[in-house]
Amino acid sequence: MPTQPHSLKKDRLPLVISALICPGAGQCMQGRWAVGLFFAAAFTLAFLALTVFTLWPLLYNYSFVTLQAGGPGVTPLPYDARQILICLALTVLLYLWNVADIFWRARRPPLRRIPTCTGLPNGP
Repeated sequence: MPTQPHSLKKDRLPLVISALICPGAGQCMQGRWAVGLFFAAAFTLAFLALTVFTLWPLLYNYSFVTLQAGGPGVTPLPYDARQILICLALTVLLYLWNVADIFWRARRPPLRRIPTCTGLPNGP
């Protein structure tokens, strides 16, 4: 089997790193630090919100049941399914946007630099 050129393997590495390890890391590997930090921060915040909205009522209700922490008039904490679904959708959309951004950036041809003239006199 013929081997693929090194540039294709190099272009796939940011996609794998960003998809499997940390969203935003692939953009940083491509030298796009601002975009990479945006994806890393946004995904982390969305994932933390999802975790808090999911685990907080679960842990509270677990302690409510096991410790019977309450008395008359204390009720278990209800789940707000809307918040959980919004955070889940936001997390998934950020993840997919991150992977699509890396994929499309890797397929785009590199920008050509405009040659500059140095050593020429300024003006007429």
